Amino acid sequence: MFRHKPNKEESKSKSQKSTEEKEKSVKNVVEGKEEKVEEDKESTAIKISSTADDSLHELLEKNLKWSQIIYEQNRKINSKLVWSAVASWLRLLLILVPLVLAVFYLPPLLKNVFSQYGSLLGIVNPSVDSSALNSIFDNLPLDSSGLEKLKTLLGN
Repeated sequence: MFRHKPNKEESKSKSQKSTEEKEKSVKNVVEGKEEKVEEDKESTAIKISSTADDSLHELLEKNLKWSQIIYEQNRKINSKLVWSAVASWLRLLLILVPLVLAVFYLPPLLKNVFSQYGSLLGIVNPSVDSSALNSIFDNLPLDSSGLEKLKTLLGN
């Protein structure tokens, strides 16, 4: 009915014994697992090294093949870029060369054409009459100094 209360000494000795037993059993289990792990490591190390060599060799071969493919693609792209640059320069030259030649050779040709066909076109002399300019200047809202400046700029 009543429970027996153990002495403090009895409880300490029992708890010490149980912890010592637990530590021993854990050590045994751990040592056993360590032995098994060491055996497993040795056997798997041999398996892993042989499979690792094969897989590493395969990976190197794949990497080499991909590198060659990428190199060929880069060569093709590079050649296309070079030809694209050459074509763009030729296109630019095709546009600019005629424009530059026109600036140098067209004014004398146009002067000859206007002198020959001016009477047919109704262009007698391209110079402007000064009386017409004076009538235009009178209609502008400028003071006398502004009119003088404008006349000097136009050459009248």
